[in-house]
Amino acid sequence: SPFVLIVPATFAQFYQTSEDYNERFIMVSAVRIVRVVALLFSLIMPSLYVAILSYHPELIPTAFAVAITSGRAGVPFPAVVEVFLMEAAMEILREATVRMPKQVGGALSIVGVLVIGQAAVEAGFVSPITVVVIALTTIGSFATPAYNMAIGFRMMRFPLLIMTGLLGFYGLVLGLLLVNNHVLSLKSFGVPYFSPMAPLNFEGLKDTVIRAPLNWLLDRPKELHPVNKRRIRPNDLGPTNPLADEHVNSEGGNKKK
Repeated sequence: SPFVLIVPATFAQFYQTSEDYNERFIMVSAVRIVRVVALLFSLIMPSLYVAILSYHPELIPTAFAVAITSGRAGVPFPAVVEVFLMEAAMEILREATVRMPKQVGGALSIVGVLVIGQAAVEAGFVSPITVVVIALTTIGSFATPAYNMAIGFRMMRFPLLIMTGLLGFYGLVLGLLLVNNHVLSLKSFGVPYFSPMAPLNFEGLKDTVIRAPLNWLLDRPKELHPVNKRRIRPNDLGPTNPLADEHVNSEGGNKKK
């Protein structure tokens, strides 16, 4: 492979980008929260839809329940089979567009989704609300910056969907507990995969879901056991640094104030 791998890898790194450190912390923190919400949304939305529709319809408001019932009239499959088939179709279509030439891949994905979704609804195989749920779930998976993290969450949707179809909310909660227990047991080159959230490190939380101002991020991550605990700052670079506060650049040279 012509690429390099940065180790150790932690969960927080997969929804962060290098551009996060070029913007103000308020905007970056808001964008990171949106990414995390989209990530969780893409994981549990289909299972949550199946659990509410199949086992707990009393949680749906009356007006919304009437709309869902009218939309599902004539659909021959239960909700779990319907969602499973649509998820499988979306994964096949996504993989096909990746392997197609770029000139036709984008057009194929848009046309394929529109044609297949509309044809499936008109043929009575799926309900319109199911198409909307699957579309929102797919959009949420695209909000993850790292492809390897997104594909992992996409694959986890299927076992969660099966467990939810069998046990309802209990299956969804049980599946999430199993996934959470597995993730908490992982280590990447000796570093806990969920650090600095587990084990908890308040200093490291400044650069996880939110990003604190850069002048608060003076220490390197403690879980990496760095030799130099402090990051390099402008004033640490010596008198030749034009960014140092005690020097100004005047007439092509550095002079003291």
